[in-house]
Amino acid sequence: MRYISGRTFFRQETFRKNHIRACRCTGVEIFAKHSLKTYNYSMKYPERKLAVIIPAAGSGKRMGQAVPKPLIRLDGMTILERTLRRFSELPLYEMIVVISEAIRKETERICSRLETPFPLRLAVGGKERQDSVWNALGALDRESDIVAVHDAARPFFDPGFFRRAFSLLETHDGVVAGCPAAYTMKKVSGMLIQETLPREALWQANTPQIFHRKILEDAYRDAMENGFYGTDDAMLVERRGGRVAVTPDTPQNIKITTVPDLFAAEQILKQEKEKEYVPYRTGI
Repeated sequence: MRYISGRTFFRQETFRKNHIRACRCTGVEIFAKHSLKTYNYSMKYPERKLAVIIPAAGSGKRMGQAVPKPLIRLDGMTILERTLRRFSELPLYEMIVVISEAIRKETERICSRLETPFPLRLAVGGKERQDSVWNALGALDRESDIVAVHDAARPFFDPGFFRRAFSLLETHDGVVAGCPAAYTMKKVSGMLIQETLPREALWQANTPQIFHRKILEDAYRDAMENGFYGTDDAMLVERRGGRVAVTPDTPQNIKITTVPDLFAAEQILKQEKEKEYVPYRTGI
């Protein structure tokens, strides 16, 4: 298996081999089990083709674990696999998982166990998250026209987000899953409080974050050419005057970045099992 090492555009060919569909392109060769059906995202938006980018190249130093964060296990399954399986019943057009060389072999094993209704491909990550997403944008199929970016460390996202987001994309450049600020927020400089910010106007931005492809690509291109690094994808679109909406997220959609987050994730997983959680299966 070979990986994209930079921003490479390609011509993609598909074929069937031993019931496994392989996507081959310049710089990337990925094998992933999936059906050969053509999926539209929904009956309401039959022409839209949704691609999902999963940045999973971070080292997770704050976890203090011996293995990279995406490979930490929750009840016997890695965080990365739980996140990918959450998408497995959604009618995506394609998915690209951006990884580090350190987790390449294990990611290949995870992908080999998955059966998805869409091609699942791998690309190598960059120095920063923004570099990784930029690499993945260059590897998208030319037909994908809507792009969502979702953190690999958020295995409990609400699949219903996409139904709400597609409706909002009719009048906005992008949509972000978010939660209203729950605490009093202070603006601080030199450990001195400068201002108490109005909490009712503050939201915590999560992922998924979804955009019209051209809007996101233009925002990334401008940021990369000018050496600007944002803290999330929406920030790059906002920087160019884009209209980005927020839609309420589930509080269970935590990002697992610290050891206490692992404990919280275990409790969420326990709650889902008690409710006999069934992945969301229908379009919008």
